[in-house]
Parts: sequence; structure tokens; C-alpha cells
Amino acid sequence: MPRFKAQHSDAVLAKATAEIVGLAAMDLTQSMEPGLDDQRRTQSALYLNIVESLNACNVLIRASLDAHASLHIRAMLESFVNMTLLKDPAHFQQMVFDEVDGDLKLSKTLLEDENLTLEDIQELQARIDRLALEKQRLKDLTLRSKNIAQSIRVARLSFLAAPYVILNSFAHWDLAALSDRHETDDGNLRLFGETRAELTFGILWIAIQIMVMATDLVKEAARFEEGSYKRQFDKMNYAWGTFHSELSGKFTE
Repeated sequence: MPRFKAQHSDAVLAKATAEIVGLAAMDLTQSMEPGLDDQRRTQSALYLNIVESLNACNVLIRASLDAHASLHIRAMLESFVNMTLLKDPAHFQQMVFDEVDGDLKLSKTLLEDENLTLEDIQELQARIDRLALEKQRLKDLTLRSKNIAQSIRVARLSFLAAPYVILNSFAHWDLAALSDRHETDDGNLRLFGETRAELTFGILWIAIQIMVMATDLVKEAARFEEGSYKRQFDKMNYAWGTFHSELSGKFTE
């Protein structure tokens, strides 16, 4: 992420760039034909999720809900990490394992609720039994649990680790994020307050960067109508390059 105190004009530039990149990505998907195997089809689906998430982010920002866009940008980051790891076809089974493992842990925790009805208990137990069998099958394939921090490291995307922490703070609305969003200088609370320029700029910097990198990667997973990929990717790169050029000299990455 850039290290400088962004001004209002910088945030405005980031918003405009995100809109251009988001629209180019949307146009690109119209000519996209995903691969048929699990690996490339999943990469293509993750790319679509990244495109949708960026456009959802832009909608929220147009409504002056910039901080709430962090949830969608975090989803973009997680999807891009999995897109990257899917360069190895074996990662598809890892994604299946992580999904099963997460559902199993959640179901076991829910089952501890003493207020559950008998019907709820039976339904959860049946789910747990089914998931436990599937988890064991996957463990027999030597698969083990991985969290997002481990996945970022394995994917060699360590430059996204610190941004992920920031996005996670706002996605979960921890105490620091709540204070930043709703507390005023005089100690009162506000609704729909203006988001700090440096926050808007920072999260959009991450979003635009991920969108461009994901578009570079998706060409290995999908086919596109002749000329469409280059046309739309050139638009993104021009917008990203102009963004950098306008900020030249203001920061070090």
C-alpha cells in the first residue's frame, strides 16, 4: 500500500480509476468462456467474483459508504489468492477440504447451544456426521487445514498481508474500525459520516491492484472473443498507469 497521507483529490482519483477498471472488467466478462476442467473453471468463477465485488464496492462508494466496501475488497483479495494457488490443479482439492473443515467446525460449535430444539440437534448431528466422513476422505489424501495467512504466504503474495489485516478490521467492524467510522471529535456518534480520504484511497488502491492482477491471470483460465481481452486489459492498464503517474513523487510503496 502507498505510504503517504492521501488528500481528498487523491481519493477522488482513486474512485474514478476504480470505476474505469470495474467497467472494463465487466465488459471483458461478456466475451469470456471459462475452461471446462475444475481448475480453470474455478479460476474463472473466482474472477467473476472479483469483478462483481469491485462493482459492488463502487456502488457503496457512490452512496458514501466507502468503509463498508472493505468487506467486498477483502473478498476480492481472498478470491485472488485462490486464483493464484489454482495454478497448481491440486489446490482445487485444498479448497474443498477448507470448505468442509470450516463447515464442520461451525456445525460442532452450533451444536453446543443448549437452547437448540431436538429437531435442530438431529439436523446438525446428521450434517456433522456427513462432513466428518468427507473430511476424513480428504485427510487420507494428505490434505490439511490452511488459513488465509498461510495461503497468502504459499501464493507468494506477501505484499497483500498487511492490507488484509486492514480490510479484515473493517469487515468485522472491530472497535478501532467502529470508532473510525462513527465517532466524532467531540465524543458523539454519527450516522453516514464522511470517510477519511486516506481510508478510501487505501482500500481502492488494493481493489484496483487486485483487479488488474486478476485480469492478467484469468487469460490462462478462460478464452475470450478475438481482440476483446487486449482491448479491455489495455483500458485497465492505462487507467492504473495514469493513476500511478498522477501520484508520482508522493509516496513509496
